[in-house]
Amino acid sequence: MQKGVSIKKALDNLNIYVGSTWEQGFILFNQFYKVYVQASPEFRRFPADLDNIFVKSEREIEITNEKTGKIEKVRVEGEMVPYSAFMSLKEMQGLNEINRYNMYPAAPIQGAPAPGYSTGQAIQAVREVAAETLPRGYEIGWAGISYDEANTKIILGAPIAVWIFLIVVAFVYLVLVGQYESFILPLAVILSLPIRLFGSFFLLQALGLANDVWAQIGLIMLVGLLGKNAILIVEFAVQRRREGLSLQEAGVEAGKLRFRPIQMTSFAFIAGLIPLVIAKGAGAIANRTIGTTGVGGMLVGTVIGVLIIPGLYYLFGRLADGRKLLPDEADEPLSELMDHKAPFERLPEAAALEIEGLLSYLDAHGGRDQESHIATEIGCDFSRLLKRAKAAKLLGFVSLSGGEIVLEAEGSRFITASAADRKTIWRERILELRLFHEIQELLRRARGPIAGDLVRKTLVLNLPGVNYEKAFAILVDWARYGDLFAYDEKTGKVSIQ
Repeated sequence: MQKGVSIKKALDNLNIYVGSTWEQGFILFNQFYKVYVQASPEFRRFPADLDNIFVKSEREIEITNEKTGKIEKVRVEGEMVPYSAFMSLKEMQGLNEINRYNMYPAAPIQGAPAPGYSTGQAIQAVREVAAETLPRGYEIGWAGISYDEANTKIILGAPIAVWIFLIVVAFVYLVLVGQYESFILPLAVILSLPIRLFGSFFLLQALGLANDVWAQIGLIMLVGLLGKNAILIVEFAVQRRREGLSLQEAGVEAGKLRFRPIQMTSFAFIAGLIPLVIAKGAGAIANRTIGTTGVGGMLVGTVIGVLIIPGLYYLFGRLADGRKLLPDEADEPLSELMDHKAPFERLPEAAALEIEGLLSYLDAHGGRDQESHIATEIGCDFSRLLKRAKAAKLLGFVSLSGGEIVLEAEGSRFITASAADRKTIWRERILELRLFHEIQELLRRARGPIAGDLVRKTLVLNLPGVNYEKAFAILVDWARYGDLFAYDEKTGKVSIQ
């Protein structure tokens, strides 16, 4: 402190004089006005005006406290002191602003990648130039987003973004393993991704955009979107294969069935990305990069993917068909293993007369024919025909082999029998199914009609995931055809015929 003036008070007072300070405001004619305190321009125009600027000094005095009788020191305001009394001006040359980084003098440099280059490439170029040109003792320090990107960890020779992408693909693969109950079939979905991601890189290159962090976010998004289309095709192919079709027929039919839905949803998504592709203004590069990545990948995936995926399913289906990667690998849910009895059979949606018509056709055409030819001849939808064939196979009337339906000896005996004998044979066949056997036992124990809801509950408990109303209708139809039991819709009762 000099002349009774502290440094803080001197600088605060000088800040008010030369700069300004907002003290308060007032309202006049419904308008709010702010009041600023500042010296007039003519008193702060030149360095010499500092001699005419004053600050009030302070000094300590000793006083006696009347209550305690002790002598105390207090500070009181003194006289006005000019700044020239304790401060002098000296003209010198120097920097207006001194930049420091981590307490070291620094020279800030700002830049942006040239068109067609990513930020990662720009950072690497700066590092190379700095290593060649900077003198000893100088180093580069990154700031902002560049700091995070420049300090990205390299794991086993690859950036962390690559490992994140691989983790995403591995996660999708494990989910598909659980869905398809196979370690091989999901490869048909995974290996279809690189071909379709090529469209993203091609369109980015064509529009002069870089493969930066925004493009990588778009690629991760495409893994889910493109994988979804492949999953739908492979899922339908797996279902058709389990219904008896050959691998080739299952793949081709799945591609046909899913072609239109995939085209519709994919092109709708592409149309929604167009505003991002042509974005302008703040954040335009990020929007354009994400949009271009999505459009390029979806275009190639939509047009070419639906043609490649059935072929990949065929290749990996041949590897997985009838084989198990693990010696104890099971295709059925673990919940069914808890029941030591034979599981309830799922009844295909085929009426008894439809099954009889299929057997009559086979008997009249040499006992065997191609599924597609049968569907054309009898004017039946292919999926509907497969349900009839599956129902006939469940009853032991036919077998399915290589896309053909073959009439078995039991089916030939049934179709050549009289009407009364057909009912007997039919009743024998359905009673070999646990579902009909259990319901017959319920009727015997009840010694009379039972509620239809009881039968429905039996279906619900033993056939989870099945539309039990449709299953109940098929159950009643098959039982009525064989004169096993009947259902009265008015009373809602099931009784033995």
